[in-house]
Amino acid sequence: HQSGCKAATPVRILVEHEVVSFQNARGALGAIMLGERFDIILCDVMMPTMTGMEFYERLRTHDEELAKRVIFFSGGVIGTPLESFVHTLGSSYVAKPFRPEELESRIREKLSALGLGLKGGGSVRPVS
Repeated sequence: HQSGCKAATPVRILVEHEVVSFQNARGALGAIMLGERFDIILCDVMMPTMTGMEFYERLRTHDEELAKRVIFFSGGVIGTPLESFVHTLGSSYVAKPFRPEELESRIREKLSALGLGLKGGGSVRPVS
C-alpha cells in the first residue's frame, strides 16, 4: 500500500469556510455576471483557457470593487509574460506551494484591508 501526499489546495485548506470552486475562469465570470458576490476570490495565475490576468481584467471591467477581493496564487510564473503582472500584486499574491496558515493569513489581511473581517462560514471561492 502506497500512501500519496495530496497537495494543499484552497478547498482542502479552507474547510472552515464556504468554498465554491469553478472548473475554469469563464464559469466564475459567468456566475459573477449573474450576480454572485464573494468575500474573497482565489485565482490561479496560470490557467489553461484564460490566464489569471485576463480573468482579473474582465472582472475589473465588470465590477472594480469585487476585483479588489482577488488573491492570486501560482508556482510557475517566473520567466513568463505573467511575471510582471504578479510583481504588481504585492500582498494579493501567494506563491505555491504555500502553507495553509499562509493562505489563511493572506485572506484575513485582505478582508481586514477591505473592512470585511472573516467570520466562521464566510465565503471564500477559488477559481482555477
